[in-house]
Amino acid sequence: MLPGWPARAAPAADPPHTAQPEQPPPPVPARPRPPQAVLAAAASAAASSVQPSAHWMAALCASAQPLLPRLSPGQLVQLLQHMAALNYTPPPAWMDAASAALAPGVDALAPAQLAGLLWAVSNLSCAPPPALLQAALDASRQQLQDFLAPDLALAASAVGALLGGGVPRAWAAAVVAEAEFQLVEYNSDWRPFDLARLIIGLSSMLRQPEPGSEGGAGAAPAAAASSPGDPQPSSSGRSLQEAAGAAEPQVTERFMTALMKAVYASTRTIEEKAAVDFALAMLAVDDRRSMHFDTRWTHEELKWLPRRERDKRRILKDGWYRTKWGGWSGGGGS
Repeated sequence: MLPGWPARAAPAADPPHTAQPEQPPPPVPARPRPPQAVLAAAASAAASSVQPSAHWMAALCASAQPLLPRLSPGQLVQLLQHMAALNYTPPPAWMDAASAALAPGVDALAPAQLAGLLWAVSNLSCAPPPALLQAALDASRQQLQDFLAPDLALAASAVGALLGGGVPRAWAAAVVAEAEFQLVEYNSDWRPFDLARLIIGLSSMLRQPEPGSEGGAGAAPAAAASSPGDPQPSSSGRSLQEAAGAAEPQVTERFMTALMKAVYASTRTIEEKAAVDFALAMLAVDDRRSMHFDTRWTHEELKWLPRRERDKRRILKDGWYRTKWGGWSGGGGS
């Protein structure tokens, strides 16, 4: 410091610093999950090659259950199809909520959506709610004339796998009649695997229903027990809870001829022939009308299988039938 200069005052001490506690950021309000997000998550899981864990599926069901009333009937069908594709069994409460949201709008579904709904409920590994199944059967029966061949085959196989011989006789008869009409008039619309699904579904539906099952002997007492004052459904929208003797499904010779024409015209690969032949073996009563399948064939007999391929057109033209000995007999003889 130079002489005569005033002395610099010492800097004032800083006030003691008190650390303020760090405040957490304000919570962001949770945005409501739109129904489309749940549907997209289920679709992505169904399309993925990795099977989701049971915990993830349970969380998805828990997130989707409050949103079920906000989904349209078509979106609900898609959600059930994704659940079935994932081989997941939803909780009973979830299925009841889905049924309550979907059953009132089943009549508005298109035929393809009805077939998808029947397929989904038959693959969910749990008994579907009776109200939903009944509504789907009633709606599909009223729209059978609008079903395309793949949708009709899918619906027949799904209901046959779900109810077996307990399929309502009126529904089964309507499906057989519509299938016969489409096989005769629109033969080229049937693909091999559609034919296999149709045949397997018919073979399940044509079994004799067990006593007391729906559509069987137990349906008549239930119908007779209704009092005269109860409201009766109209003839245009009759319920499928009908007496057992109302209408019986019958596979006629015309149906079988049209079916075999479609089989011979559409099957090409060995996979297609195996699928259709296995189905035909289930439908055949006395081992007739099977394309190739015969458990009595040996490896040596399979060597002349191409010769039978060349003879298919002549066999169908002459009306030949398989005999119980594995050969062929002309003119429908056995």
